[in-house]
Amino acid sequence: KPTGAVVGQQPFGGSRASGTNDKAGAPANLLRWTSQRTIKQTFNTPTNYRYPFMEKK
Repeated sequence: KPTGAVVGQQPFGGSRASGTNDKAGAPANLLRWTSQRTIKQTFNTPTNYRYPFMEKK
């Protein structure tokens, strides 16, 4: 039964002999599209988030 995925470009999430790349539902799939530098976590709430163009005139 065909899956409709393009071979080598659209992973269908199969198992066993379906390839060695990350599948669409794999936890490591998120790491392919993000960088650790882009994710920032802080527990300090911002006190000033306004930019100069947001100032009242």
